[in-house]
Amino acid sequence: MYEFSRLSRATALVLILAMAAGCAHATSSGSSAAIAPAPDSSAAPGDIANAYADVAVSIPADRYDLDLRTTELAAGVAPAFALARDEIRAESYSGSLQGAAGAYQSRGANSIDRSLLLAQILKTKGIDARFASCKLDANSAETLATALFAAPPAQAPVAASSPNPDGLTARIFARANRDLTALRAALGTTTGLGSGLSHADLIAELQDHTWVQAQVNGTWTDLDPSFPDAVAGKAYCTPDATTADIPQTEQQTITIRVGTETLTAGTLSQSVVLEQSFPAATLLGRQIYLANAPAGDTSGLGDKSTYVPQLAVSGTSFGGKPIRFADGAASPGALAGQTSAIGAIPDGSQSPSAAPSSTPNAGPFLVAEWLELAVAFPNGKTDTTRRFLFDRGGMAWRASAAHDSNALAPLASDANGPLAAQSIFQIDVSAGGHDLRAYQAALAVATAAAPAASGTIYDVLWPLAIHDFAFAIESDARVVPSLEDRPGVRFYADSPRIFVFETAPAPDGKSGTYLATDLRRDTIRGVARDAGTASAVADGLLRFGAMEGALEEEIAEPPSDLRQNGSSFGATSDLLGSDGITVFHPGADLASVKDPETAARMRAALATGATLAVPSNVLAGGPSGWWEVTGDGTRVRSVFGEDLDASIGVVLGGTGAKQVGTSGGGSLRFTINPDYTSFAEQNGKPVDLGGFSRAKAPPVGGAGGEGGEELTTLQVALIVMAPLAASGAILAWFFIVRKPQLDAIAAGASPP
Repeated sequence: MYEFSRLSRATALVLILAMAAGCAHATSSGSSAAIAPAPDSSAAPGDIANAYADVAVSIPADRYDLDLRTTELAAGVAPAFALARDEIRAESYSGSLQGAAGAYQSRGANSIDRSLLLAQILKTKGIDARFASCKLDANSAETLATALFAAPPAQAPVAASSPNPDGLTARIFARANRDLTALRAALGTTTGLGSGLSHADLIAELQDHTWVQAQVNGTWTDLDPSFPDAVAGKAYCTPDATTADIPQTEQQTITIRVGTETLTAGTLSQSVVLEQSFPAATLLGRQIYLANAPAGDTSGLGDKSTYVPQLAVSGTSFGGKPIRFADGAASPGALAGQTSAIGAIPDGSQSPSAAPSSTPNAGPFLVAEWLELAVAFPNGKTDTTRRFLFDRGGMAWRASAAHDSNALAPLASDANGPLAAQSIFQIDVSAGGHDLRAYQAALAVATAAAPAASGTIYDVLWPLAIHDFAFAIESDARVVPSLEDRPGVRFYADSPRIFVFETAPAPDGKSGTYLATDLRRDTIRGVARDAGTASAVADGLLRFGAMEGALEEEIAEPPSDLRQNGSSFGATSDLLGSDGITVFHPGADLASVKDPETAARMRAALATGATLAVPSNVLAGGPSGWWEVTGDGTRVRSVFGEDLDASIGVVLGGTGAKQVGTSGGGSLRFTINPDYTSFAEQNGKPVDLGGFSRAKAPPVGGAGGEGGEELTTLQVALIVMAPLAASGAILAWFFIVRKPQLDAIAAGASPP
């Protein structure tokens, strides 16, 4: 988390205010490089929700619902084969990423996911199907490579327009254009970005090929939906193998790990306390939460500082090993309710920056808790990203020769326990395909329904899941397609895009709510048709980085009327002032960087081969942040604070928000059924919310893992409802402001 994330330094709130002051100074300079404040939304929350509800019900239900579309297809293999061949755009990536439903919703897939789509339709129709695989020859792979750049197939009609309250989409593009102009001027022709996947690598990937064989009149008949000229019975190579299902070795997987860093007798050590792996396709659009649940007094001596990390995925919970949010061994004489944590303030009478209490110098000291996301591909490649959930040390402290325990930030507490243990993290996984109709209906329902004050974690957090997933939908439906404004280039997700959202108590442990958006693994693939379009791919990746940062900034910050004085938000884009950008390449001298922590983080990034475009005012000691071109030349990300590709802020106070119960025309009304099966009706008929429905509560004890307790109602109240109770408008902002502007189904602002 960022420096003011409740645990790091005593300068926490000072940095927030300094950031706000710095932004105000840049704006007042009158320079074209300065950022003007974004206007607040003038539309009432209820009006916005009504508009989205009206758009939702105007989209044909079979546009995204594969089961419904399957029932509409005529009997036999021909209609199913035509759908998979003609309506799904060619893409190339390693293994299965989206599955059948994802391929249908995104209308783009590789040979495996296209085959999964076809096989599912056939099996639903009662037709036996299996999968065949082979190594295509180079000429056949070239045919598929050409198909990659064909015009997208026609899709079912959708609404002619979608709401864009107060020009939010226009503001996103305007901010992106501003940042992009500055980045282009600073980086020049040496951006460090590559030209995307090479043609040789593309052909090699396409040669790993899968198709379907179906039982037709007692004979296994080849159905290959990947080739535009395919007909039933034609195979493009001899099968090396046939299987009833796609094997796990041919699926992209995501491993979620939680670990701790501990200092004992001057030595740092790390330990994994929770680890679970999943096929990537099973996590797309799912509700995923990570939190620390109190384990109770495990010492029997009144020490209540032990928590168990809990990963909740679509109604199933996985528990990890206990973590003690305290320093030193549990005190034998501890009284009930006390902990031996440094800086513990159970009654709120001490500040988080209070001097450490006496703790044995040998420790152990809990320094950090971290989250790791590892993606594994069938081609043998892996990609791992890690972020701190909290960090008491910092990069400069870790890089020092001696790890002084006295230099660690206090491990503060409030009446609800250690602040570090009170965060809720929501993880969203996307690969490009979403049921926009179901999402818009769910957004309207979440806005209309009062937040649950009790129940399972799913009852309480379901509305938050709806608001957070808006980012993925807006990016996939609007930002990524806007990059394909020149012929001969393609941009799409070739692996999971993973976003992490945090909600926690304010950093001072008192009133307010801390919010952070982390684009932890926000990567897409760029492919050029030939050498003449390669430069367009590099430019598209640069635009994507600028647009994602702008999108993040514009949808994250709530309007001023929903927060009180003292609230602050910030992102990399806010740091850009009239003094422009300074570029640092690997091996650069960092003597001009005044803050040691910023210099340490920049040094670590440069060591990976990255190029950094740093707002020049950061060098003088302002809040840390920059745009980073990764060392492999595949991604531009906006780094803010402690390595969060993020926007962050603290919201204090606010006013209530209007709620709605019906759409503008009265045709859509909202209900919440006890069995979670139906939330909305149109003219008396249920509107299916698809994967955006609330998950049912998991069985008590979860589904494996050590210490698999379910988060209790009390824990949910402590870590969610308490910090949000001070600001009823925060929930309204979650539902309304951070929402998808689904302009992919309408003409909108021109891309940068």
